[in-house]
Amino acid sequence: MSGKKKEVRVLDVMKWQDHAACAGRGELFFEDDRPSIVRKAKVICATCSVTDECLTFALTHAEYGVWGGLTANQRRKLKRVHSTYGLAK
Repeated sequence: MSGKKKEVRVLDVMKWQDHAACAGRGELFFEDDRPSIVRKAKVICATCSVTDECLTFALTHAEYGVWGGLTANQRRKLKRVHSTYGLAK
């Protein structure tokens, strides 16, 4: 071992997006304040195989809109609960 950390490329980390059910449907996922649009986005999220990765990304990067089946407000509440009770993210 050379003692150097392996550099992780952002493209490798984001590979899960290639499998996202929302690919190409961004117009539905950044309208966090329109309930009818949010419902449509969440229906798509419910069919997705990478919601865990998506949610983790959004929680880590403070994203806006629907990610991992949750709105930004729902994710903030989730983070508060985790912080309050010392739960792992």
